[in-house]
Amino acid sequence: MINEDVDCATYLGLFTDRASRLERLLPTAVDTDGYGRRVTASLLLALDAADHREPAGLATHGIRLAAHLDPAGHPDTLWTTEAVTHYLTTHRTTGAPDPAPVIAGQARAALRLLHHYALITHHTHDTHRAVRLHALTARAARAARETTPPTDTPATVRTAADALRNIWPEHEHTAPDLNAVLRANTDTLTDHADDHLWHPAAHPVLFTAGNSLLHAGLIGTAVTHWQHLTTDAERILGDDHPDTLTARANLAASYWQTGRTAEAIALLERVAADRERILGHDHPDTLTARGNLAASYARAGRTDGAVDLLRSVVEDQTRLLGPMHPDTVMSHVNLATVLTRRGRALLPRDPAGAWRDAAEAVRAVGPHLADDPARYGPVLASAYGLAAAVLDADGQPEAAADFRSRALQAAGTAPAPRPGDGAADGSRS
Repeated sequence: MINEDVDCATYLGLFTDRASRLERLLPTAVDTDGYGRRVTASLLLALDAADHREPAGLATHGIRLAAHLDPAGHPDTLWTTEAVTHYLTTHRTTGAPDPAPVIAGQARAALRLLHHYALITHHTHDTHRAVRLHALTARAARAARETTPPTDTPATVRTAADALRNIWPEHEHTAPDLNAVLRANTDTLTDHADDHLWHPAAHPVLFTAGNSLLHAGLIGTAVTHWQHLTTDAERILGDDHPDTLTARANLAASYWQTGRTAEAIALLERVAADRERILGHDHPDTLTARGNLAASYARAGRTDGAVDLLRSVVEDQTRLLGPMHPDTVMSHVNLATVLTRRGRALLPRDPAGAWRDAAEAVRAVGPHLADDPARYGPVLASAYGLAAAVLDADGQPEAAADFRSRALQAAGTAPAPRPGDGAADGSRS
């Protein structure tokens, strides 16, 4: 009434007219709490007025977008993302055949317009939850989608998901509070999205939210998230879809962090077998799955299986990707790490086997030390340390001291000796 400068009688007439539209939106039998119809009628009135104010034609779709997010709030930076401005451009209700693209400033102006009409609250001092929407208003806005074109709701849902991804920090540790808000908004969106986040494939925000839970150490919640995601992927996309396989792999990772080792390995074995069957032995995703399985074997103490699998992965990656590809080099690092671990376990009963593992570990990472000393130095130092331990056990203190010196140099900033002597050639003398 105040915003439009109308008297009570005029407003009541408008309210009654909008209320007559509610049977299509919210039948009386559905409004069990008795509030929804009155809220929806007020919403329709306010939106009609707001849509005729500048920037015209943005209010209705703006609030529909907000209604799919957490009522407790979302960052206002979401409204200036390319995803939202494109959505507002394509859904703008101005009547013009070819409306001009909506820019970030207009999207923010639409946000302020909704605040002006008390449809949302926008307070910039609350950085991460600057935009809030009452749950009843959100419900009314979602109910109105029943009278919208069938393509509008999927577009609204995917736009909200795209926008959340757009503002998600690249590095989880830089903004833990923001990450928590974005996870809450993803949960709310998922609750109201039906299956629209699954066509034509799983939306990336579903995976981002799950990985964020793991990074935040919320392992129990992460397990639940990945269980639900895997179940939905199997139901909607099928057992063999790549997103289903990825969800299973992430579920395995969450199982690992809760100590459910056997379940994690069983899932990773299934993922590796499925990827090889579906994608082929040489596909990069198959190689990744095999590498993850090898890492799981190593963590479970099954070092022989891990070494055998990593050797085959290194061989295939070298053949397919080249010896200097980052994936190949990292597999060398993983192989050297597992070899050194196995070698230390072998040392008391099989010094010769321990020496062979040390030598292979040195050959695996030594050539790459100069490329990234911080990454490869500690691994190479550990392999040299194993070689020194073998030589000590063999009664060769001077040779052992030489390898300990190599280990210190590899772990430090000084250039390490060329890794081509001693342990690298497989001899102990």
